[in-house]
Amino acid sequence: ADENTTCNDPLEEIVKAMSCIEAEDIACVVDSYAPDFVKMHNGKVTDTPITKDFWSGTFMLVDIAMYYDIQENVAINQASLRYTETVTTTDGSDLGLPASNDFPWNQTFVQNEEALITVDDNCKMRLWDQHGDEAEQREVERAADEILCSVGFYTGSRCDEKEATAMPEEVVESVASSDAELKETTELESYPTESQKGLEPLEQGPSGVASTRSTRSTVISVLITL
Repeated sequence: ADENTTCNDPLEEIVKAMSCIEAEDIACVVDSYAPDFVKMHNGKVTDTPITKDFWSGTFMLVDIAMYYDIQENVAINQASLRYTETVTTTDGSDLGLPASNDFPWNQTFVQNEEALITVDDNCKMRLWDQHGDEAEQREVERAADEILCSVGFYTGSRCDEKEATAMPEEVVESVASSDAELKETTELESYPTESQKGLEPLEQGPSGVASTRSTRSTVISVLITL
């Protein structure tokens, strides 16, 4: 953007980015974020990488669909969304396993969330500040954990007595790459505040603060989102 210009229509660009996630268009998704992007869920910073490897792993494990109740621009470079997000886990076939409808495979979870999103002058997302039901989030995380236990990516007490199923080596490498990127992100306790990052304090819009999904649950998790 030229000097002293702002994003003309933040809402349009944000919804476009969400459409890229629904379409699993990795290049489009990655291009929608600013390099200093931060995601918050119920007031806490999440470790959400925005790389191609992360989204590739995420789309291998889940499908995401967004249904909007409220969407509006609320300030310069800011938009607010209230929406329902559905997350459907793989039936196993994407991982080279026999298709199944038994938990955690091919399960659909509904998350009701609100988000206040800040973009930069080039309309790239810088801050996604979402609020949603913790119980809904935990169900997605539980399913994601069970999938990773089932394929042997997680082991030990975390998986109880769940049996691991052999998974193709290239799939293991893809998920492992995404997990490694999560571990390399900055620790929550040392993450810079908005003022330290040079972000203007956010003002709550008419529909409140909030929105999309927690990350680890989606690469996983899931992350993503955004």
